[in-house]
Amino acid sequence: MIHTIIIGIGSNFESEENVRRAGKTLTGLFHDCVWSPFIRTEPVGICSKPFLNGLLRATTTLDETEINRLLKETESQLGRSPVDKQNGKVTIDLDLMAFDGQRRHDRNWLFPFQERLLKALNNKPNNIISII
Repeated sequence: MIHTIIIGIGSNFESEENVRRAGKTLTGLFHDCVWSPFIRTEPVGICSKPFLNGLLRATTTLDETEINRLLKETESQLGRSPVDKQNGKVTIDLDLMAFDGQRRHDRNWLFPFQERLLKALNNKPNNIISII
């Protein structure tokens, strides 16, 4: 069965490079990848530098458990560590935000920028990562 997913992507450390690296990995894991623009946002719930955030919509035959495992594995491969987050450094953050139209990570959807990113993803998706 083919599933449609939305992945939230964020970084506050060498963010442009880390978002591009994550994008390259994600396009190898999922199909039909389209991107929202990536925007700078103020941190929410963490004392840190601003973040670069965006959304990816893609398709996959994987189930939610496997997707989440791959996302956490990718974060680790790109250098994310729990200690860094405690110190306000987020190398890369990858969250499964929606699976077949059902929202996940309810708290993240409350961030003011998420609806803006979702609207852009639905109205003007990009086939490449664009940072504005």
